[in-house]
Amino acid sequence: MIENRFDREPIPLEETLKPRWNSLCSRLGISEHQESFKDLCNHYNEPHRAYHTLNHLNNCFNEFDEIKSLLNNPDSVELAIWFHDAVYNISQHDNEGKSAQLAKDFCHKNNLSKNFIKKVEDHILATGNHELSTDPDTNYLIDIDMSILGYPPKTLYEYEDQIFKEYSTVYNRKEYIFGRLGFLFKLKDYDLYKTDYFKNKYGQSCQENIPKVIANLEKSYFNIQENEF
Repeated sequence: MIENRFDREPIPLEETLKPRWNSLCSRLGISEHQESFKDLCNHYNEPHRAYHTLNHLNNCFNEFDEIKSLLNNPDSVELAIWFHDAVYNISQHDNEGKSAQLAKDFCHKNNLSKNFIKKVEDHILATGNHELSTDPDTNYLIDIDMSILGYPPKTLYEYEDQIFKEYSTVYNRKEYIFGRLGFLFKLKDYDLYKTDYFKNKYGQSCQENIPKVIANLEKSYFNIQENEF
């Protein structure tokens, strides 16, 4: 009997990502650290997350795989991806700092070099403000993290819904839209992508996407306003 591939259970992302983690640890000269891998997965599987999950990590790695040959130190960027959203608390403003500290603790525990640890820390911290860095590797990581804004509209709207689900644990819909619009208006006239690669890949679609998202949010905001009166 021929097996129908559509009858197969999808492979859990943890199982998909585990070989990548093991390979990175091997290249860094440390043991596989399954406990650390499980801890990271537990962070990304927290119930309040809708976007900043293992799916986000997987998407980041897909983008990373396309540009890793362009990086000076790809392992530092890959490790930074693993940890960059390990701590994610909507009500706090030091998530990147705490995520970077987790990465530093892991690196120190495994006797990685000070220079490597500093690179990983700087990469992670940069995902908090998305400012242009003097380190080209950091700029690639920033662009990887923001690549979603250049994805097709259907994917982008799913992303927006997921972001709202995360923020709805703290803010109501009206409060969220007000804050989200402020963020998107800043991006509207902002040179979002730092590297030529991502400018060429997503720059145009990002410039087209953001005004559409803004228009949808403004419509929702005005509808809420009208219903309040």
